[in-house]
This record gives sequence, C-alpha cells and structure tokens, in this order.
Amino acid sequence: MKKIYSLILLPLLFGSCTAIRSLHTERMSKSASEIRVYAISPMLSGYSLLSGLDEEQNYYSFIVKDIPHTLKIGDVYSMK
Repeated sequence: MKKIYSLILLPLLFGSCTAIRSLHTERMSKSASEIRVYAISPMLSGYSLLSGLDEEQNYYSFIVKDIPHTLKIGDVYSMK
C-alpha cells in the first residue's frame, strides 16, 4: 500500500517542484525587480529583514545585508 501512495505522490511532488522552479525563473528574468518597502526589521550583525510588494501585488521578504541607511517604508528598493 505504501508503494502505491508513493507512486501517486511522486508525480504530484515533482510537478509542483517543476512549477515552482519555472515560476522562480520567470520572476527573476524580469528586468525590473523592484519592490515597494513596507517593513524593515532592525539591523542585526549587518543583516535586516526587508518586506514589500511588487507591481503585481506579490509579497516578498528578504534577508538583506548592508541596505542603505536612508531606505524607509514606502521607498522602492531595487534588487539588482
């Protein structure tokens, strides 16, 4: 019975991983990778958590190093 479940789940898992990979490739191929910042965590050891939305209202959070000290909520941050 376990083999049957694994035979059913394996194609589903592979298909979802492939879809996620192609979505990531499509997203990173866009020339304008910019987000509007709406949350910045305090800097800890040079790293900070940056959260924002892109033009298509997709939510992103990144751990970034050495962000500009002048960056504030509402600014557009380019990931180039």
